[in-house]
Amino acid sequence: CVRILRQEITRLGYRSSFSIYDDGDATRLITMCIKDLDFDSKRFPPRQIKAAISKAKNELVDYESFAAQDSGYYHERVADIYRLYQQRLVEASAVDFDDILKLTVELFQVFPDVLERWQRRFRYILVDEYQDTNKAQYMIVKMLGAVHRNICVVGDSDQSIYAFRGADLRNILGFEKDYPDAKIVMLEQNYRSTQTILDAANAVIANNAGRKPKRLWTDEGAGDKIVVFEAEDEHEEAAYVAEEIARLQDRGISLDDVAVFYRTNAQSRVIEELFVRFGVTYQVVGGLKYYDRKEVKDALGYLRAVVNPDDQVAIKRIINTPKRAIGDTSVAHVDRFAEAN
Repeated sequence: CVRILRQEITRLGYRSSFSIYDDGDATRLITMCIKDLDFDSKRFPPRQIKAAISKAKNELVDYESFAAQDSGYYHERVADIYRLYQQRLVEASAVDFDDILKLTVELFQVFPDVLERWQRRFRYILVDEYQDTNKAQYMIVKMLGAVHRNICVVGDSDQSIYAFRGADLRNILGFEKDYPDAKIVMLEQNYRSTQTILDAANAVIANNAGRKPKRLWTDEGAGDKIVVFEAEDEHEEAAYVAEEIARLQDRGISLDDVAVFYRTNAQSRVIEELFVRFGVTYQVVGGLKYYDRKEVKDALGYLRAVVNPDDQVAIKRIINTPKRAIGDTSVAHVDRFAEAN
């Protein structure tokens, strides 16, 4: 979609050298908008507002339609933030991650010649994790594949876990209705888990009515029984993990053969605290992404400002990096000067 936008986005009033704001940049701009609107950031937490705007964009809802969806003080203020946020993005010739999809759909809908050109370009379309697609992604696939209808998707309705991000399970459940001549291949053999684990998974997911029926199986044998520990909170959970590792060490098992998996990075904090207390040496694999490192974002900020002088978020990031004794008051003066000129 970025490739499409680089070539076509000038039709929507953006520079072809538009900036792409990551989650941190978007949150920072929303924080500025909340401040400029004189709203209380405690009542309107930037990350929470960003999630609401992101969900709206994934559903192809612009700020005007969003404002009309509901009434009440809170919703109206969120709509105000959405409006100003989008205005600032356009002024900066910048897009966030959700705009990359939303604007691509808009281009295809408003300019049929653009859609036709890219339909000819992509004769075959492959989509992975189709159960996690949102409305915008669904529309892009449907429009691009409308002519040749050479579409292959891979997905599992039992693994849809991103509804909170806008993923729509109806996309995969309705695939055969959208493409009645499609060939369906069921991949039921599992090469990763034991039959005991698969039986448990089958028993749990069978309670879900909104799914394509299937039965997972494996040649890996029954395997060990599943152990379930129900903790009262994250501290008890972390203590259990640390104690279990200590028991494994007592049995002569090396720490090099032990791994702890957690669903979100936020869970690691308590676990690491307990490991320090129990004297368990550990190494965190993964950690901060390269492009999320401060020094990398600072360097990219300079490059973004050179390529796109309207990028206010990039300019505000670098204006005092490295330290130049430029305070908030001076930055505010620069802001007012930029708006006036």
